[in-house]
Amino acid sequence: MKMDESVAQTSRRSLLKGAVTLAPAMFFPQAFAAGAKATFAVVGDHFELNGKPFQVIAGEMHYARIPREYWQNRIQMAKAMGLNTIATYVF
Repeated sequence: MKMDESVAQTSRRSLLKGAVTLAPAMFFPQAFAAGAKATFAVVGDHFELNGKPFQVIAGEMHYARIPREYWQNRIQMAKAMGLNTIATYVF
């Protein structure tokens, strides 16, 4: 039983690593601008952005339910609310 839990935990961690890799580039484009050396990593039980602890503060956006011309506005509103990550489904 413990082996199954360990495999599931490893799979979730791998999925989470991949899922959040793009979030900082979207919300902090200046940190990822051409020529800038930026890093995003999972260190132990937390994330680090450019070597500093980073807390994911997320909301969800169902892009299939929002007209494309409103996407940018919705992302800006999410940033204004203090979010640094947007989760979405792949329909």
